[in-house]
Amino acid sequence: MSTIKISHYDENLDSLIVSSIEENEKVKNNFSFDDFVISTTRRGKVVSLEIREFSEFLKEMGFNLENIKKHSEEFTLLVKPKKELLFIGVELKNSEGIRQIPVANIPLQSMKN
Repeated sequence: MSTIKISHYDENLDSLIVSSIEENEKVKNNFSFDDFVISTTRRGKVVSLEIREFSEFLKEMGFNLENIKKHSEEFTLLVKPKKELLFIGVELKNSEGIRQIPVANIPLQSMKN
């Protein structure tokens, strides 16, 4: 089974979508909060993240969209369990190194069906 990894920034909508999903997986639920949409499978696995108003989000996090567009090589979905929380974010790889941009820490209990 292969993993399909996608990252796409839509300038017109100012929206970044990053996903990492196995060929046989399907999105079952979408959870929206503020300008974020997190997609999960039936088993609760986080497989996609959409960040709306991406340029404003980056500005709030201390990043500049133009610099990122110029120097970015890859965006990757980050999903890491940490104690009782699930860290969700985006990893940015470019010539300057690797940066993690946090989006949410969600209690693991809330992700169970």
